Amino acid sequence: MFINLSFFFIEFVSGKVYHSVALLEDSFDMLADSFMYAISLVISYKCICRKRLFAKSVAVMQTCLVFYGVFEIFKRFLGYSNIPDYKMMMIVSFFALLGNAISLLLLQKINSDEVHIKATIICSSNDVKVNFLVIVSALFVYLTGSFIPDLIVGILILYFVLKGVKEIFEESNKLSNTVCLIHKK
Repeated sequence: MFINLSFFFIEFVSGKVYHSVALLEDSFDMLADSFMYAISLVISYKCICRKRLFAKSVAVMQTCLVFYGVFEIFKRFLGYSNIPDYKMMMIVSFFALLGNAISLLLLQKINSDEVHIKATIICSSNDVKVNFLVIVSALFVYLTGSFIPDLIVGILILYFVLKGVKEIFEESNKLSNTVCLIHKK
């Protein structure tokens, strides 16, 4: 949780200062993940219905962050951006990749089929992919001298986030409504 929250601030500031939409997109994903970890800790001893509701609320929050991401991409596509600093993109993303890889390894050691744990693993797995994409984007920014690779990766990050949202909804919908009705009595 603290790893993700720290990297939210680092990537957000770096994305703004170094003009990288990919870092900005990843920063919001890190913010959503840190909230997810915090809430997941709180509800770990709650009923299945609350865990299901939690998983869905994380998915909704990530969907809301996608809207801001779309705004940033359009803003940059329309020319309201400089070429990102590829060196800083690589450095920040490399450390974010390490942090996310450590988080994912720790999560995978938890042997649980609970929906809130699955949602957390889905998001962390996507984070590792996203960090790798940002590093690749930085390489292509360097090779092309253009901000286009950064925009493309920003769009791919939105795709991964939305794919994760879909997976989280599918996992939470596997739980039957009757289980929740039983717990309400």
